Amino acid sequence: MSRKDELITALSARTGACAAGDPGPVLHPDALAEAGELTDITGEDRMPLEVAHVLGWLHWNRFQYLPSGPDLIDLRAAILLFTPLVEVAPDRVPEPIRRHLSDGPDRPAQIGLALLNQAVRDPHRTAALDDAIALLNAAVDTTPPEDPERGERLSHLGVALWTRFERTGRADDLVEAISTSRAAVAATPPGDPGRARRLSNLAGTLSGRFERFGDIADLDEAVTIVRAAVDASPPGDPDRGGHLNNLGNALRTRFERFADLADIDAAITAAQEAVDVTPPEDRYRPAYLTGLGRSLRTRFERTGETADLAAAIETYREAVETADAHDPGRPEMLGALGVGLSTRFERFGAIADLDEAITVIRQVVTMSTSAPPGVLSDLGITLRLRFEHAGDPGDLDEAITALRAAVDASATDHPSRATRLSNLGALLRLRFEHTGDPADSDDAITNNRAAVAATPIGHPDLAGLLTNLGVALQARFSAAAAIADLDGAVTAHRAAVEATPAGAAARPALLFNLAGVLEDRYHRTGRSADLDEAIAVHRAALEVTPDDHPSRLPMLHGLATALTRRCQATRRLADVDAALIAARRAVAAHPAGRSGALSTLAIALSMRFRILGLPDDLDAAITAAREAIDVLPLGHPDRAIVMSNLGVELRTRFERTGDQDALAEGIAAWSEAAASPSAAASVRIGAAEAWARTVGVRDGPAAALAAQTAAIDLLPLLIGRGISPNDQRYLLARHASTLARDAAACAVDAADTPATVELLERGRSVYWSRLLDTRTDLTALQEAAPGLAGRLTRCRTELENPGPPSS
Repeated sequence: MSRKDELITALSARTGACAAGDPGPVLHPDALAEAGELTDITGEDRMPLEVAHVLGWLHWNRFQYLPSGPDLIDLRAAILLFTPLVEVAPDRVPEPIRRHLSDGPDRPAQIGLALLNQAVRDPHRTAALDDAIALLNAAVDTTPPEDPERGERLSHLGVALWTRFERTGRADDLVEAISTSRAAVAATPPGDPGRARRLSNLAGTLSGRFERFGDIADLDEAVTIVRAAVDASPPGDPDRGGHLNNLGNALRTRFERFADLADIDAAITAAQEAVDVTPPEDRYRPAYLTGLGRSLRTRFERTGETADLAAAIETYREAVETADAHDPGRPEMLGALGVGLSTRFERFGAIADLDEAITVIRQVVTMSTSAPPGVLSDLGITLRLRFEHAGDPGDLDEAITALRAAVDASATDHPSRATRLSNLGALLRLRFEHTGDPADSDDAITNNRAAVAATPIGHPDLAGLLTNLGVALQARFSAAAAIADLDGAVTAHRAAVEATPAGAAARPALLFNLAGVLEDRYHRTGRSADLDEAIAVHRAALEVTPDDHPSRLPMLHGLATALTRRCQATRRLADVDAALIAARRAVAAHPAGRSGALSTLAIALSMRFRILGLPDDLDAAITAAREAIDVLPLGHPDRAIVMSNLGVELRTRFERTGDQDALAEGIAAWSEAAASPSAAASVRIGAAEAWARTVGVRDGPAAALAAQTAAIDLLPLLIGRGISPNDQRYLLARHASTLARDAAACAVDAADTPATVELLERGRSVYWSRLLDTRTDLTALQEAAPGLAGRLTRCRTELENPGPPSS
């Protein structure tokens, strides 16, 4: 039995003794001590009705037997405790108090509204909200259809149900809130001063259902209804600002789905008017400022107009500065300011903005003993930005902790839980990409799959969740090369495009993602249809992206890369010329982020050199590759790829001109690429092989042994655990089919017999340990033939050791 139950039992025994004629137990000092302890356990604001009942009777009985004066303290306590019970369970309330409290048919509605106001002011008063709903339901049930108060009571009930839905995510509350709000509007005739407010409340519930289930009909109806609310609210109506604010929010939501600029322009106009018509001292004005800021930031994200972002941040600041310190919406305002500052950081790169964003959001987290899940999610996303900027692993670890807490604090059916799962998956994928821990990759995909599974078809967030799943599968494929992951990524990205209507703001980015993963599959399988589709999708993405949009840089770069790859297969000059145009536009469009575009430009120039033989193209290719390397920091995973490509071009220059300096620079580039721990194993092995071949030709086989050994050392990374035997065979055939043989031949030519044996043995051990799937469970064999199982275990241990044989 819990301590609460023990106290309820003890106090019930005291009141029972009093009812039997013995007041001693209720008058004993221990009775008040027990009552105080029980109140501390349950809390005054969230006190269950059963606790209010037993404490109410304790104080009522004390009032009956205490002398005049002190007894009034107990009387007041009894009245407060019995107030929520009088309408729910009147037979459990003493008759005198019941008569006092039940002084009219309006009493349930009055008490319910008072409790609702308490719950709205304090999000932690969950019991008050539940009691408000119970009392307002009772008030509606006892109000005849013809009663003019029925519409008002239905409206209050709808607001209470909607408030509980927002806090718990309970779908049944949302359904009931909509039906109740509709009934409130139906019960209110045109011209009634409350009609505009009830229309606005109905629109809010419909917008909420759209955000939960994605039915565009709900959103369109919400816009229509809230427009009617504004029209029904004459100038000077104190509620007009609220209706305009709701209109702005609904229009912004519709813009986010369909990217019609007329919607976001109208949203800003409505939000600005909401602020303008609301007096500075009005307690709702900070919330209207926050809505205006969100619409301005949303328009910035679509148009890139920096004035909108600056205005949004200033609007957020005004909201925070003018809100009451105890305003329940203050955490939301601070969170909006933090998100606005992080958005400005993403655009302009000022670390002060990002640091302030994190400080502001952390302030929200510390404002409550249990931080809201949405704020924890914002903290995780903002910390991720700082990790990507500064590279502090502590920021990434803290971000993951915050997102895990956000997911854990979200109800299973909460409408934001899927997004938080997806964001957690994205952070885990990012950590996997930096640490290589496969557990993070698997965890990322699990969370992303759960996010997609929890989201119905047609939901506006589905495309983004599918995209995160596709990216996570691509990341695992890049590390382990399992074709099933790559096929799954193509499926996810294609579904994301199909889930997004034409004209939606997100569609160009989704097309770009699909094109990229199709290219990856072409590179893996060689299917020309994938590459042809990738090029077509790249072009489709560019067609719907404004010329001045920052996303054009990666899109142009992606198109140039795909065209270059097709030219490598077909040697069509038209493809390489188109690739050069796209790559040059990408370099010119965004000089600060041009490393990838410069690398692709170098490859395209090199390709045209091989077709036409123009020396200027080779020189320009080398220059572009060097510039790309200068932009990329040490340790960047793409640096090894560019270094390898530069090595090829420098060797080509040597072959044409005899330039020994070019050859030496190329060898150094391959050596650095082979030693890059952040690069893919296939890239590093390719660089080591090119290094070995070139050094062998220039300096002889003995000089090439270091490079050959480096390539062999990388072989276990190429075919690591967790991928199928078929994928392992593919990787060996594509990247290392003659690796051990070539290394041993180099050692033979160098007359180094020990090195010959060692390199052959090390290569052989990797082949056997991986391709024979030495991870097979030996439990059944152990039971049937323990001796054979032991021999196989010892053999497996030897095969899995790629080091030199023991002497």
